[in-house]
Amino acid sequence: MKHTLFTLLLFCTVTAFSQVITVKDSDSEQPIEMATLMSGNGKLFAATDAKGQA
Repeated sequence: MKHTLFTLLLFCTVTAFSQVITVKDSDSEQPIEMATLMSGNGKLFAATDAKGQA
């Protein structure tokens, strides 16, 4: 029971640190959809939605 509770609390804490990133065009300030984002080390990827958010 303790192990299950610890695991559940661990996952709840990890999701609390998520952020929403909005990618916009530098000239028009319009959101860019379907842009691919990559972390500095190349291990994490994300794609923007129709609102330009990832």
